[in-house]
Amino acid sequence: MRFYHDTLPPDVVTDALQVFPTKFHTVGQLRKSGGSKFGKSGWFLRSQDSVESRDVRKHIDWIIAKVKDRRSAVLELGRTGWRSDVFCFWEGIGQGGPMLNPEQMEALARLDLVCGFDIYQDWRMALDNPVPICP
Repeated sequence: MRFYHDTLPPDVVTDALQVFPTKFHTVGQLRKSGGSKFGKSGWFLRSQDSVESRDVRKHIDWIIAKVKDRRSAVLELGRTGWRSDVFCFWEGIGQGGPMLNPEQMEALARLDLVCGFDIYQDWRMALDNPVPICP
């Protein structure tokens, strides 16, 4: 889950949600790579180190469980200029891909959270085992 704001510090999100982020940065803070500064504050809650599964639904359930009882706080953050979403990384081999169930989509919608996917496909595997595509 990600929250971004142009001016406010990330502890605003921590205080509102009563959840500690796994990572955060403040607008104007120097990046670790040096030189440039962050143009926005960011607050991030990652499931990667807490959920042992390749099923994205389990990761989404973990995120939802962390904030579902703080719905009014999530919505108020949005009203005060925080932009938020749930953003998932997916790496696949062959066919298939990430799926959400209707209950998860409903829970994300109630929290006004968009769910996005950054999808990577191992095309070498696909080229070695081509699948015919029917028009």
